[in-house]
Amino acid sequence: MTTVDREKFLLTLESVSPGLSPKEIIEQSNAFIFRGGEVLTYNDEVACRARSGLEDKFQGAVAAGPIMEQLRKWKEEEIRVEPRDNDLMVMGKRKRAAFTLDKEISLPVDSIELPKKWKPLPDGFTDAVKTTGQCAGANQAEFETTCVHLHPEWVEATDRFQFCRWPLATGLDESFLVRQTALRHLASIQADEFGETDGWIHFRAKGQGTVLSCRRYLEEYPDLSKLMKLKGEPAILPKGLAEAAERAAVFASESADNPYVQIELRPAKLRIKGQGVSGWYQEARKVKYNGPAMSFVIAPGMLADIVRKHNDCQIGQDHLIVNGGAYTYVSCLMRHSEKEQGDDSPDRKKKPREDDE
Repeated sequence: MTTVDREKFLLTLESVSPGLSPKEIIEQSNAFIFRGGEVLTYNDEVACRARSGLEDKFQGAVAAGPIMEQLRKWKEEEIRVEPRDNDLMVMGKRKRAAFTLDKEISLPVDSIELPKKWKPLPDGFTDAVKTTGQCAGANQAEFETTCVHLHPEWVEATDRFQFCRWPLATGLDESFLVRQTALRHLASIQADEFGETDGWIHFRAKGQGTVLSCRRYLEEYPDLSKLMKLKGEPAILPKGLAEAAERAAVFASESADNPYVQIELRPAKLRIKGQGVSGWYQEARKVKYNGPAMSFVIAPGMLADIVRKHNDCQIGQDHLIVNGGAYTYVSCLMRHSEKEQGDDSPDRKKKPREDDE
């Protein structure tokens, strides 16, 4: 029997939860694997490991959902954890819970080797991944658009409607792709080191033990450097657009395939719209703009970041360009006819044309 701090044990389980799969796509991919004093998870795209605080000899797989839900509801500072027959027993003051324990580990956690050498993670890397990742898409038919492109000299992503590049000396020897859904967990472990092995890039916080491993792909990525040279006429986005984006995101976020808000620009006027399965939201704002009517789509988080930090932009014939200081953001614009300019219907669905890159 092992006595552990309940909150610390729960935090450890949560730290490796990025490697869990909501559905059991691989046997035991929705379970915590306890082995050799570690807890491990693996879902084919992400693998995580951390010191469990349990005895090294304890081994087995436990469904993740029930044990995490129970530990969140308990109030004890300390709990007792003990394997007993085919159960993992968790005991507190006048309470106990038994979680089915599969002693045979079938999840291929041994297939992910840790690097022998770790390098310092460059300053800004986590922010670069978070910012550019908002421009990755969810169309599985276009694999590269679901990924973040990690290059020796920059981090970038595009869904073919919008693009973001963050110049950065990454310390990588070659470029490769990582699913945005895998890298989005990077900030949660506060990583400051990385290492590479065949097929994987690994991140960890030095001295803390939690390791996040993301599968990497060597597929070719389109050369988008020409987008960095685009220019346009200056324009100013209203500061209040950040809060408007958050309100519109309530509905836009309901769409896993298209979690964007739509921005429509007209002379002196901007309108933001978010639409989902349960409804829609729109809001008008004044803006310093005197060009033709046009629209574009953007991730709500990216829009909020832009207007809070760098609300000045440029509008070209086909693109909106934002120099965010550390990064460059580009979105394709779709111009509207005079008839479209007068149409205020909130449920009109307009799709920006794809860029010809």
